[in-house]
Amino acid sequence: MEDRAADLGYFAAAELSWWTGFVGRVELVPLTPWFLMAFEYLGVVGIVLVLLLAAGFGWWLSRRALHPPRPEIVAYSASYGLYLVAVILPQQSLFRLLLPLPPLLGDPAIARSKPLRRTLLAGSIALQPVAIVLLWFVGYP
Repeated sequence: MEDRAADLGYFAAAELSWWTGFVGRVELVPLTPWFLMAFEYLGVVGIVLVLLLAAGFGWWLSRRALHPPRPEIVAYSASYGLYLVAVILPQQSLFRLLLPLPPLLGDPAIARSKPLRRTLLAGSIALQPVAIVLLWFVGYP
């Protein structure tokens, strides 16, 4: 049991070392990292955005149209999303950490709608310069 506690301490120390450039030295309190980051850069508006993002993700996962493919995918995605919100500060690694969630893109609403697919692709391409500026000039890679 002591080894597990030590491992958790090493994980927390390593994770928190990445946070110092964004939110300073803080303690790891589950379910607060996204709120810390949002409040640091956007104030109360950031808190509202995080709450809206969480509500939107919950709504998306609860839609009946998403459930027929495999309930395991929905359950995995929900638990993985909760993990990301619980212990990961949203920074440059977030894009890499979101890679296990693409099975959700099999949502029939996305698959059937060519305009929605094109909008998602165009938005992703348009946000690349923003990501580069944020990661290389505002934050640190």
